[in-house]
Parts: sequence; structure tokens; C-alpha cells
Amino acid sequence: MAWKKIRAFVQIAEAHHKTSLVKRGERDLGITLTFSGWLALALYTVLFQNAAVRFHTSKSLFVNFCEFSILHFSMTFFFFFLCLSRGRNNTKPDHSIFENLKCKQPKWVFWRAFFAIISFWSYSLSRIWTDVGDSSSFYSLDTVWIMLFLAIAGIKFRFIAWIGVFLGGGAIILNYFLFFSNLDNFISAFFGIVSGITLAVITIQTSYMIQREHTSVIGFYHALLGCVGSAVIALICGFVEGFSSLNASQIVLMLISGFVFGFVLYSLIKAFMFTESYVVGGISFLLPVFTDSFNFLIAQQVPSVVEVFSSIFITIGAILIIVSPRRHIKSTP
Repeated sequence: MAWKKIRAFVQIAEAHHKTSLVKRGERDLGITLTFSGWLALALYTVLFQNAAVRFHTSKSLFVNFCEFSILHFSMTFFFFFLCLSRGRNNTKPDHSIFENLKCKQPKWVFWRAFFAIISFWSYSLSRIWTDVGDSSSFYSLDTVWIMLFLAIAGIKFRFIAWIGVFLGGGAIILNYFLFFSNLDNFISAFFGIVSGITLAVITIQTSYMIQREHTSVIGFYHALLGCVGSAVIALICGFVEGFSSLNASQIVLMLISGFVFGFVLYSLIKAFMFTESYVVGGISFLLPVFTDSFNFLIAQQVPSVVEVFSSIFITIGAILIIVSPRRHIKSTP
């Protein structure tokens, strides 16, 4: 009975995104929004990583979760004002600003926020837990998990999409394990794998929820719960490992990062209105490529030969996934 419910949910989530129902112009908009979101996430990644290295706080959970709390705090304001803007044209005399914060399915909103927050924490920690290798690239393996989950539930994909998953996913895994050498690498890889699996879960959830909830409402409760959850864990970590103060530069950087991540979340959630969930995930393959590019431009970190060749295979894999359903897309009138 439980399996039937899960399969029914997955099929409902994908019903809106069947390639026969997606128009070419709309799908191009969805792809553009997705690219914008992942580019912004790569920018956040580099800023957060550089801050952790600069202030030598990469393994201080208290400091890390304080930063996560500040980031979610500014992200809450970002989505709060988006929610308010929804009611600016409402002329009803009894209309309250809190009407714009109501969600139709609070249980789904909560569980999506829960998995999304776990995914964010894991992704950020995996990025800075080790100086060797980049296990945060496992975050981009969400496409592999998405297609496996959907395939098990009965959703079919074209063979070219599976080739893209094999190329991109294989390059990400190989690129990391060439640098795998110690316990820190193992812990970092664990965080990376958790971030990828939970991202796959929220991708399928969002594909379902975007048809029932407004983008700004989903983002607002995600940010608010993330702020509260991060603050609680920061407090616990403070009692365990000791309290310390944050540098003013760290606070400012996280406040800015919150607005950047708010844009990431808004763009990616909005993209689900226009394109398939596995395409949104497929473009996430390019996150390591975007991150390496920003690292080169901002931090002057020159990628190795292995990373360059991995980026080429990752890019080919992402392209194959993006173009795989185009033969069946309707043309706009």
C-alpha cells in the first residue's frame, strides 16, 4: 500500500512535466531559470568556501551553523517581501498581509523545507570539510537519483538521457575518488552523498508542489525553518565545542549570501513550472564546472588537468540530458 502511494505521488509530480505537454518557449524559459539558479549557487559556494578558509572555521560546527542561520535570516526577508508583493494589487478591504503567507498544503511545505535544509547543510559542509577533492560535486548527482527513483516508479526516459547520466555522473565520481585519501575525505563524501539524495527528493517534491503552492510561499517557509533549525543546532554545538564570536566580515558575507541563495531558490522553484524535473536536475551536473570557473576568476585557483577533462565529460552529459526530450516537444503557436 505504501509503495502504491509513493508511485502515485511520483506519477502525479511528473504528469505536469511530460514532454508532450511542455511547449518549446516555456521549456527554454525553464532552462534559462535553471542555469541562472545554478550559476548563483556556484557563486555562493565560492564565497562561503573562501570565507571558511580565510577565517579558519571550516570544521567549527558552531561557527558554520551560525553562518547558516544568518544566511537563512536574510533569505527569509527576501521571500517575505516577495510574498508581500503578491498582494499589492489586492483591493479587498479585509485583506491582510498574512493572507499572502498562507500555504494550501502545510504538511508538504514542511517536509520539502526539511529535506531542503538537510541538503543545504550537507552541501555546504561537504564543500569545506576537506582541502583535497570536492565532494560537494556529489550534490550534482541528484540527477542520477532522480532518474533512478522515477524509473523505479515507472517513468520512462530516452536512452540518450541515460548516456548523459552515465557520462556526467561517472566523471563526477571519478574526479573525486582520484583524490580520496583520508577520514576527512570520507566524512566529506558522506555529506556530499546525503546532499545529492535529499536534493533528488525535494526536486520530485517541488515538481508536485509547484502546481499547488506559490513559489514565494514555498521559499519563505524553507528560509524561516532553515533559520530556526540552524540557530538551534548552533546553540547545541556551542555548548558542546564552545562559543566563539563571528567576524563582522563573515556576518556581512552571509547576509549577502542569503539574498544570493534566495535568488537561487526562487529561480529553481520557478523553473519547475516550465520544464521537466530531471532537466532541472540535469543542469545541476554543471554546478562543479560553474564552481571551478568562479574559483578561477575569484580565488585564482587553476583547475588541474583531471578537473578540466572531468568538466568536459560533465558538460557533454548535461547537454545530452537537456536535449533528450526535444523531439517530443510541442511548438508554440
